[in-house]
Amino acid sequence: MGQGILGDVHPPLYYLLLKPFSALLGWTPLVLRLFSTLLSTTSIFLVYKIGARFEKKAGLAAAFITAVSPFQIQYAQEARQYALMGFLALLALYFVNKKQSKFNFLLAGVFLSLTFLTQYAGILVLPAILVVAFMLTSTKKALKRGTLIPIPVALAFLAWLPIFKMHRAHMGDPAWIPNPKITRFAQSIDTFLLGEWPKQAGASAPNENFFGISAIILGLVVLILMTAILLKKIKLTEIAFLTFTLVILLESYILAHFLGINFYMERYLFPASFGVYLSLGLVAVKLENFKKYTGVSLLALIFLLTATIKQKPVDSRFQTLQEQIPKHTYQTIVATSPFDYSTAIFYLHEKARDFKVYNKKNPTEDVTGWVIIGPNQIYSLDNLNPQTALVLE
Repeated sequence: MGQGILGDVHPPLYYLLLKPFSALLGWTPLVLRLFSTLLSTTSIFLVYKIGARFEKKAGLAAAFITAVSPFQIQYAQEARQYALMGFLALLALYFVNKKQSKFNFLLAGVFLSLTFLTQYAGILVLPAILVVAFMLTSTKKALKRGTLIPIPVALAFLAWLPIFKMHRAHMGDPAWIPNPKITRFAQSIDTFLLGEWPKQAGASAPNENFFGISAIILGLVVLILMTAILLKKIKLTEIAFLTFTLVILLESYILAHFLGINFYMERYLFPASFGVYLSLGLVAVKLENFKKYTGVSLLALIFLLTATIKQKPVDSRFQTLQEQIPKHTYQTIVATSPFDYSTAIFYLHEKARDFKVYNKKNPTEDVTGWVIIGPNQIYSLDNLNPQTALVLE
């Protein structure tokens, strides 16, 4: 496992926690997914606790939006690190949003460190948390205590820096990630509310949504909040969560455009989604207080949008092949995308002696840095023997 972590492009915390969890309950797909499900379910409670500090109904509304979000539901079922990343970032936000003590700010820094050690993009949460801490602090003394937050993060980063450099060398240039435009912010909000667009994340998305509607909702939220501030109906602190989201998106956009470090994918920016849910929860309560049933109508609209998403059929190719291919009929099985490669190994590992990946969409891209692929990439199909090799299109 240690060698796998060193050869990977991701930090180790998710794997270090998943291993004992699965060893205790069993190495099955259900258990591997259950770890993320438990974290995501607990995240709903954390969203409630954070929102309830402003008003109990706001916490309930934000928790409801989180619970019905297809984006959250998708990653609550996946054996990947995003649910853990979001959970740890929420813990940091929870302690920043709590009593402004040295202990709570240090705890926030510790959980931010763990967020970074779960997914490198988690480092983007630090500036966003600092902005939130600044917006929520009520005294100069509390503001001074906020300077404690980066200390655990800096120590963790420095300790892990040699491995990070090694991983950075393995990452290469992820050419499959499109360079973001500023309009991508609207798409990101849409994704956080209604799930990932088909093919936007390099793999099949679980649904097809209605781009634009949630972006309009966000625009209305911003308009309502700004109008309420001007009319002194809402405090500046109550736009802290929307600011949290926008800071993370802006950081990733700047890194992509000005430093050439592009990982602007919504799942990498997973913690930013919670700022949207919390902001909408606050707005729903403000609307309800202004005029009865308007806040409830907003929540009903969001639920209706999530409930009417067109579900994409589950890709059952590999389960079907598992039943159809006799054992060792083929010497080599070749997947035509890195994502299909990992899935093929899971389902078909007994069906062939050798597995290769040919990156059909981008044959020259080097994906050998993926720990699951390693040296098993090929750059041409020309030398394959059709009698002994099966190419999965």
